[in-house]
Amino acid sequence: MSRSNNTEFRMYLVVTGLDDRKVLQRYRYTKEDAERLCWEGPNGIDWEERKKLQVEWLREQGVDLVEARVYDINDNLPAESWDNEAEWWENGYCAYSIWPDENYANNF
Repeated sequence: MSRSNNTEFRMYLVVTGLDDRKVLQRYRYTKEDAERLCWEGPNGIDWEERKKLQVEWLREQGVDLVEARVYDINDNLPAESWDNEAEWWENGYCAYSIWPDENYANNF
């Protein structure tokens, strides 16, 4: 937690329904996790490769990604905001989103 403004930087992969954006699951990860899982590297990583690796990791966790969407949410927010879905969903920075179900995405 930052002492100057009582915020905490966190990163999450958030799985939602494709149409309603209802949060189904949220997975917190750290910079160390991203490096260990090769989502980041010393010289950067290709954007498409990062998304592919993240989807593979979610599937390994048993996440059903059919007709789902994945958001990469990260930000500095007060700790209590990270405990309140409405607050982090509305105020957190969304780096990007992914349609893991390629069959659906290609027909969207």
